[in-house]
Amino acid sequence: MFGFGWPTEAVLFLMLLNLVAYFAQKFTGDYGGFTQTYWLEPSQVVHHRKHWQLVTHLFLHDPRDLSHLLFNMVALWMFGPAVQDRMGAFQFMLYYLFTGIGAALLTIAMGYWRDRSLMNVPPSLGASGAIYGLLIAYAVMFPDANMFFLFPPVPINARVAAVVVGLVAIFAEVYRARSLQASRTHLSTVSSRVNHLAHLGGLLFGLIYLTGRLWLGY
Repeated sequence: MFGFGWPTEAVLFLMLLNLVAYFAQKFTGDYGGFTQTYWLEPSQVVHHRKHWQLVTHLFLHDPRDLSHLLFNMVALWMFGPAVQDRMGAFQFMLYYLFTGIGAALLTIAMGYWRDRSLMNVPPSLGASGAIYGLLIAYAVMFPDANMFFLFPPVPINARVAAVVVGLVAIFAEVYRARSLQASRTHLSTVSSRVNHLAHLGGLLFGLIYLTGRLWLGY
């Protein structure tokens, strides 16, 4: 149930799409035109109607940090097949996009609340919002499944793991927000910033989707 087997068709498709996008980023100059066209830049989404970025940023990763891509793909491989087996391929893809887009919308909404110009909200990219959505789905579907944290290296069940990563994301975002407010600066590069709001958004929209799925009885 938890671990590495052969990836299911939807998981394999997502992994290949992420790899293709990563190589496209590398071949076009890391943070060149390709990346800047398809990453999530909140001011461009809201004020210049680049709505495609809500989806496309999910398939881009930091081109100068391979671990960003690898970590998300490993997590996709670990959680994705079991979740897809429960949902089916089509609903799995809908869920993946729903949580990823939801994470982006939360990032934009909080940025707009702080500064309507959104000019101080740096771009972000990566599958993390959707990956956190998969984590919460896995925890709901297999709450007593055993997992293993690398940091610290302790065994833990899926339900507790989801609570832990949620709390970590909340505290990290509160700390980041207070630090930025105190310094009156913002981080302007993707590589220097973890989008904890995207993590929270993935968890939140995952719960919304799963609750609706339960309520509708499918």
